[in-house]
Amino acid sequence: MPILKKLLDVRGAISFKEDNYSSIESAILKFFSVFFNKNKLKNANILSVIVVAPPSLKSCYPCSILRKNGFTFPCITVSDILVDGTPQNILRFLIRVKSNRKVEALYLEEAENLLRNIDKNNTES
Repeated sequence: MPILKKLLDVRGAISFKEDNYSSIESAILKFFSVFFNKNKLKNANILSVIVVAPPSLKSCYPCSILRKNGFTFPCITVSDILVDGTPQNILRFLIRVKSNRKVEALYLEEAENLLRNIDKNNTES
């Protein structure tokens, strides 16, 4: 009898230093390395990823970076809305995972401030 795995949607985010390919690539690879290690996941556990990029991002498509680096899950990049005061150096992720264990959200670097803003304002920034 096959073991059924739960489907989970997990959020995460990481900041990037500059709007250039190497800075974006470095941030994305760091995020997924930490996310996989922290949650004991593999590429095969990921069903799909939505990357929410700031509207100011002009240098590359984040999903292309994932594919170039061997990630095989479906991925789409969408642009966030431009709201005054919103940080323009944050990549957000919505990750659909199949797993039998708990999978924790991950916010790295400046993106950790998003959690504080959510708690303070009860809205996502």
